[in-house]
Amino acid sequence: MRVVGDCGSDGCGEPILCLGTRGTRGELGEGRSGGMLLGGAPRTVRTALNEAVRRGHLTVNPASVAKAPRLEEEEVEPYTVDEVHKLLDLANKTGHPARWVVSLALGLRQGEVLGLKWTDVDFELRVMTVHRNRLRPRYEHGCGNRCGRKPGYCPQKVNIRRETKDTKSRAGRRPIGNPEPLVQLLLQHRRAQERDRRAPQPERRPPRVEDLLKAAGLRAGRLHDARHTAATVLLILGVPDTVVDAIMGWEPGKSARMRRRYQHLTNRVLTDAADKIGGLLWPLPEEPPAA
Repeated sequence: MRVVGDCGSDGCGEPILCLGTRGTRGELGEGRSGGMLLGGAPRTVRTALNEAVRRGHLTVNPASVAKAPRLEEEEVEPYTVDEVHKLLDLANKTGHPARWVVSLALGLRQGEVLGLKWTDVDFELRVMTVHRNRLRPRYEHGCGNRCGRKPGYCPQKVNIRRETKDTKSRAGRRPIGNPEPLVQLLLQHRRAQERDRRAPQPERRPPRVEDLLKAAGLRAGRLHDARHTAATVLLILGVPDTVVDAIMGWEPGKSARMRRRYQHLTNRVLTDAADKIGGLLWPLPEEPPAA
């Protein structure tokens, strides 16, 4: 029996928010596609052969004249504002609403959401500070490799990797302002967590994002699509690029490319731009003063 909402302390005695389950397969990750990995293969081969030339094993690098294949990145369709409203309303009816709301409203990476601690949340200033990522578990056999299965499926598997790790870049360590409804939801989540610690309950697994989308009558998608949706919402609101980069945790040298990837020109964005152009070029005639 495990206390609901209590995932331990990550080795420093500080309770984490526990917005998801521990060690769930497929939960974490940036949603990297196989195409992106394939795109890095020619660069890796070229670098390795350059090293072979430097060591005298080759006279010329044959990969230097090779042309890397052009990869078309799959376009992600973010969820609309109305669809986000449906998801938020449905998430509030689950036993773990905070996790989904944080992802949809703030666009945090999945590892960042699962690595949050209560000490990262300032309820008075309504600011949440991202410091760390939750890591994928890495298992080894606890049975001495007698079960004949892979380590992750061993009945006595042992996680040999620590739970969290500090963010890799300075841009990833960032404060994010929290809307007031989200602050109230986090306070409610903390009260429920403290109540469950006093009265332990059987483990309840949160619903999968696929279940939420199906229950809301929306198209299938990934939890990582919430990050695309949050970035597009910032575009709809007209938030300056520097603020967008700070909220999303993008490094200055890569921020323009990341905005092109995550912010999508939805119909609402295009319509708002068209209305602004129309208001500037075709201003409405001034109405005569009322008698």
